[in-house]
Amino acid sequence: MYFARLKILSIGLLILVALPFCNSATAERGTVPENVRVRNEKEESLRAELESTTVLANQVRLVVGEISITDVDIQQLVEQLQRSRETGNLRDKAIDILIERAIVEIEARRETIIVSDERVQNELNFRRQAMGVTDQERFQELVEEETGLSFDDWVEDVRYQIVKRQLTQIVLTVEQPTEDEVRDFYNANRARMGNEVSYREIVLVPRSNDIREEARVSDAAKEIWGRVTRDPSAFAEVARTSPANRSPQKPYGGLVGYTGIHEIADRNRILAGVLHNLSPGQVSRIFRDNYNRYYIVKLEGKRPIPYDKMREIIRRRLYFENEEKAFDIWLERRRKEISIRYIE
Repeated sequence: MYFARLKILSIGLLILVALPFCNSATAERGTVPENVRVRNEKEESLRAELESTTVLANQVRLVVGEISITDVDIQQLVEQLQRSRETGNLRDKAIDILIERAIVEIEARRETIIVSDERVQNELNFRRQAMGVTDQERFQELVEEETGLSFDDWVEDVRYQIVKRQLTQIVLTVEQPTEDEVRDFYNANRARMGNEVSYREIVLVPRSNDIREEARVSDAAKEIWGRVTRDPSAFAEVARTSPANRSPQKPYGGLVGYTGIHEIADRNRILAGVLHNLSPGQVSRIFRDNYNRYYIVKLEGKRPIPYDKMREIIRRRLYFENEEKAFDIWLERRRKEISIRYIE
């Protein structure tokens, strides 16, 4: 539709350039033919419609302090929310988000908060490493799959979150959760805390994407799987002595100590899913992980994550919840104090 309108606009401009000549020739004859008059009226109507469309597309809909929010701003955010699978009245949500961002921008300017490109890049690197991804293109693909946003839009949101975090630290006082609050949360949510597992692994990695190499590694995996399923007690010995095993835990018989399923999922979701569904002593099927490595695992043990391991995680979660509540109260107060004008 946008390109169609541009085409119409181009044609209209050409017609408008030619109009003076048409009018001049007509004036010499003293009368305006009916077909020319009708055409002129249509062209005038088309020009008015195009001008109206342009004004509408760029119309300011809200002014927060001195920051203008246009129909285009709102529509772009609505489309982002749609891509991220948000539900409800997306226009109202978009307006609320834009008002919040405008207020944060106003306060950040007042506090002289500047987030450099280097600071944003450091945050992106941290998040990429936390996901266990080394390839930048794969990282971008995962971000877009998970969020529904384009990578550039997501980066801008990361920048905003950094600004918001710094502003919150300056303007708000957030109480740390008490030890009793942390323990009460653990006891109330113990069933949802998940488990931690200990397991042994055998990992085979193709040297290339060549079909023959893939077949070679697949055959080696099948041979190893046959040995460890016939005698699961031999898993540690096979993991330690097999030349094909590329696991960093190979010297220890492939043993990985107790680790939370959620921690494993942060770096390898497929592996975490397989371990979650195994019973102690059970050997998995052959499977390929997020990075196309061949895996065989044996679950050694499974238990609830103990309080000592969850304490700091819970404390941080409760602190961030307190921080969000404090921010919401602060934002509501600033919305009443800052001039917000709606333009119909």
